[in-house]
Amino acid sequence: MRLELHGLPTVLVGEDAPAGAPILVALHGIGADEADLLPVYAPWAGRAVLAFPRAPHAYPPGHAWYALHRPGHPVAASFVATQRLVGGWLAALRATPGMAGRPIYLSGFSQGAFVALSYALHHPEAIAGVVAFSGLLPRGLPPDWPAPPALARDLPVFLALGMLDPLFPMAWLEETVACLRGWGLNPTVVPHPGGHEIPPFAVAAASAWLQGRWQPDLGP
Repeated sequence: MRLELHGLPTVLVGEDAPAGAPILVALHGIGADEADLLPVYAPWAGRAVLAFPRAPHAYPPGHAWYALHRPGHPVAASFVATQRLVGGWLAALRATPGMAGRPIYLSGFSQGAFVALSYALHHPEAIAGVVAFSGLLPRGLPPDWPAPPALARDLPVFLALGMLDPLFPMAWLEETVACLRGWGLNPTVVPHPGGHEIPPFAVAAASAWLQGRWQPDLGP
């Protein structure tokens, strides 16, 4: 189903999933659109409602979530505005018929993963878990950027990054993990031998991680 939520064109898949089935939100990467991750997320169709919003800013050939200085280094004001936008979009999603009461798992790839991880950390009361494919904690934000609230220490976090990723080196992953652990979180970390991508290995690992949290059991 295609619809517009909080000004963002959105695709919903499996909106008739059984009551209690979660919502898995997928935020695409820079230069892509709401259709980009549909094939990657196909294994979760039928086990969750899948929600794919389009980022708000044109970035040919697709769209972007925020302005950036370089990969992983957002323009702070743009990043903050996008966090607010995502909050409004999630509120509109919850108000959509059949969506109320479902736990929401936030996920994304690359720029979308940066947005997903930061939003989930700062709004743990609204998010049941976060999956970040090739996306980490951003760099270059102001020194007064707030730390996550104490409630975030219970947030389930899954991080996957390619060991050959040309944009985000493994040292950045290690830095992100150290920050998360310093805040009291215990992230699941899955390095894979690929580059800047979501390979089948990462999808399988994320699927196992999600399935361990989705209740009731919705199948393998």
